[in-house]
Amino acid sequence: MIKVEVTQGVVDAVLAGPKNTYVKVDEGEPTPDAEQPFRVYVDRDSDAAVLELNGERSVLKVGEWTDWVAVNFTMVPGVVAVNGMVRFLLKSVRPCLRCMFRRSTSIRATRQ
Repeated sequence: MIKVEVTQGVVDAVLAGPKNTYVKVDEGEPTPDAEQPFRVYVDRDSDAAVLELNGERSVLKVGEWTDWVAVNFTMVPGVVAVNGMVRFLLKSVRPCLRCMFRRSTSIRATRQ
């Protein structure tokens, strides 16, 4: 679970991707996840939200899933990215925003 703050109806968050093994870390430190930012516009009056990810917008009512959305996790800027797919389920907007997501298992690396 990720705790987020809704500020004036907007949530900015990040989707954690695969471990970014291209990032150098000190011995004993955990390998960081690649991340993809996303934004949610919450409309509590309509029990709905708009999810914005990778420039695509999905309008959701409570209980609805998005379509599969392509996600691009940059591992080495301009060199290597990992592509995957994700879906989000809007569980509630009141009293707090609750979403869950499902990532595809078919993640593949590509050269940028």
